[in-house]
Amino acid sequence: MNKNNVVAKLAAVFLSLFSISVYGQDRFANVTIETVPVAGNISMLIGQGGNIGVSAGADGILIIDDQFAPLAGRIKDAIEALGSDTPKFLLNTHFHGDHVGGNAEFGADSVIIAHENVRVRMAAGDAPAVALPVVTYDDDVSIHFNGEMVTLIHVPRGHTDTDSVVYFEDSNVIHMGDHFFNGAFPFVDLENGGTVQGYISNLEKVISWISDDTSIIPGHGPLANKSDLLNFYNVVKDTSIDIRVKKSQRMSVEDIVAEGLGPDLESWGGGFISEEAWITTVFNSYPR
Repeated sequence: MNKNNVVAKLAAVFLSLFSISVYGQDRFANVTIETVPVAGNISMLIGQGGNIGVSAGADGILIIDDQFAPLAGRIKDAIEALGSDTPKFLLNTHFHGDHVGGNAEFGADSVIIAHENVRVRMAAGDAPAVALPVVTYDDDVSIHFNGEMVTLIHVPRGHTDTDSVVYFEDSNVIHMGDHFFNGAFPFVDLENGGTVQGYISNLEKVISWISDDTSIIPGHGPLANKSDLLNFYNVVKDTSIDIRVKKSQRMSVEDIVAEGLGPDLESWGGGFISEEAWITTVFNSYPR
């Protein structure tokens, strides 16, 4: 396949896999929602799609992302066990369907908040009005909920141009959205404003903000800590440098793929993004 088409095709496959309505109920028939305690009144829900963050307390329920529409009933059951099946607030980390697919199911009763580009891209994709964020921001916005400040911070030109991380100040928890694929190569959506350069820069910012005991909810993968995020950052940064150096030496993307990134990283290509896809993404993200 021509290298100029690989990332475009990858993005198309990703968006089709994680669209709101492409698949019927059967795809999700055996999906269960697991609740993982994180810290304080914060929990993480694992199902299919992006991990969901939950704040449950005296003010009610706040959730971060909502996976796919067919899972909304099971997500409501999981959060009802924490206090209520109707979140007061729904925060979206970005616009991909495995994180906003349930918006239409929650939007009638929940205030949806996201970066302004989430609304722009969802509206351009013909999402129904009920699924769109009704509160948007440029750089950051804070919500005072369940006894603490919850801040959404825009991280530009990384995974996409729509992303935010969400920090719970008192609980010392951060939800990374898809700026963290714990133990796997990340998806950088070059077709929708993402860049490898920005992704790495955003990771560096977050690492500088958090403490050693911060609990980290990744977009995908198990609950993590700062050490896990540092490991992820080092793999992303070091492989990016390796691929860029080889490109500067006039190696083709095919030659770099054939050479590989080393046996120590074989497991990192076992998720959605294979080693070949990651090499191609980095290759195409940096000019010659």
